[in-house]
Amino acid sequence: MNLKSLGRMAGKTNPAEVGALTVSMLQGEHGRQLRELLELSAWIKKEAKPDAVVFSNALLLGAHNHIQKETGAKTVCLLTGEDTFLDALPEPHRSQAWNLVRAHAGKIDLLIAPSRYYAALMSERLGLPQQRIHVVHNGINTDGFEGDAVTGVSTAVNRPPTLGFFARMCADKGLDVLVDAYIDIRKRGNLPSLELKIGGNLNSWNEKWVQSLKVRLQKADVLRDVSFHPNVSRDEKIRFLRSLDVFSVPAVGNEPFGFYVVEAIVAGAPVVLPERAAFLELVGISGGGVLYPDGDRLALVEALEQLFADEPKRRFLGTTGRKKALEYFSVKRAAQEAVDLILKS
Repeated sequence: MNLKSLGRMAGKTNPAEVGALTVSMLQGEHGRQLRELLELSAWIKKEAKPDAVVFSNALLLGAHNHIQKETGAKTVCLLTGEDTFLDALPEPHRSQAWNLVRAHAGKIDLLIAPSRYYAALMSERLGLPQQRIHVVHNGINTDGFEGDAVTGVSTAVNRPPTLGFFARMCADKGLDVLVDAYIDIRKRGNLPSLELKIGGNLNSWNEKWVQSLKVRLQKADVLRDVSFHPNVSRDEKIRFLRSLDVFSVPAVGNEPFGFYVVEAIVAGAPVVLPERAAFLELVGISGGGVLYPDGDRLALVEALEQLFADEPKRRFLGTTGRKKALEYFSVKRAAQEAVDLILKS
């Protein structure tokens, strides 16, 4: 049984505003959601009768003890980037929440991380042996990505070269880093017609910050060549990704996986990413991009310029990466690996 529908809080809520609520949820039977927890457990026991209950992220583990006791089911928790949310909580809620997550995680039958990087990180943060956390690289829904893709060749469709960013529009994803790199590239003069397309989720608390980036672009006299595409539909996202020559999200946070990276590669856009977190695994598996030294903006600028100047390399990375990513990063493969792990645990 998957409780994903109950776990959307972390992606759409400002952590600074929900510290008490997070702690209460993690307290389970001792929190303010006791009635809802009892109703949920009773429904699972009577209607679902599961062999295993899958918690879609560790923020839901407050329900673990009661559900396990009531159903006797095997319990599984997917680790999906909780550290960033928990670290952003104000004290004392941050420490309280981490302590509760650690306590619950030690009782779960199976923990699954989306990358080797994140498994190692959460092993340390949760105080658990590394062998307690298994790795299943995520898969994506490739519907809409089928068919031939024009990979990294703007000249083939008679348009200016296009650099793209698609992720949450926030500092953790390095949007300001890419904006500054783009301004540097335009100032250097090697790509005078380069356009920048920025897409992804934009939360209300980041709107002023994004507006400040527009001001920065305006002062550099390049805003006219930059377009913003916030909160688009899935079909619009696919069209966005397939319109790019090169994709880059210079994230500075602890990226546990990076669905947006895989989607860009599957869309045929070669990626330029920092050597950090799960990016090394995604690029290593797919062969669909290049890495630059983490935190080095000049290295990012030079990597982008070199890739735009090398059309055969863009074509090779786009084609090769797309093929390998379609084969490996499938929902079917990820689901089967997860099921096999659950059955063995």
